[in-house]
Amino acid sequence: MKEMTFYEVDKKYIDTLLKVDSRVMQHKGKLRPYLAIKISFNGKEYLIPFSSYKQGKRVNRFMDVIFDPKNSNYALSYLMYGNMIPFHSKIAKEINFNTMQDKKLADLLMKEYTYCSRVLGKEHIAQKANNMYNARTNAASPSHEYSKKFACDFYRLEMYLKEIIRLAGKSYSKEFQKGDDLSR
Repeated sequence: MKEMTFYEVDKKYIDTLLKVDSRVMQHKGKLRPYLAIKISFNGKEYLIPFSSYKQGKRVNRFMDVIFDPKNSNYALSYLMYGNMIPFHSKIAKEINFNTMQDKKLADLLMKEYTYCSRVLGKEHIAQKANNMYNARTNAASPSHEYSKKFACDFYRLEMYLKEIIRLAGKSYSKEFQKGDDLSR
């Protein structure tokens, strides 16, 4: 598995996935960081989104709380395994913390990255993502009914992405051609 990488995901892609499954996390106008871990399910890679930390929010076994690596009492965000989305290289661009205009956001992302890579570890994240995927896609799983309440329908999202690629002649649609400004 490659190192963990943060990506900015194209708003158009998120908007189209929302039409397929309302549990896809919405792009809130600002950069929404997604942690891309090279985990393969059915030959697909997934992006795991972050959500802002909210005091009192119920935490379930399919999410991780991300803390400030220098202050383990200060929660920063959640890693939301139930809201993973299929990854395609033409709908996301890697975030370079050093070139970001918003230094406050860059600092937050760097703290999240540090916590995820050093404290949680990529193996833990991969295992948790795999467990979430299996719970949602395997009707025989003891967690299947529970996961249906809050997790994306990964199979439907995969089929939708596969159809987009098929219709575009295996070279993603013109809207998402490499080189497009993904921050529009």
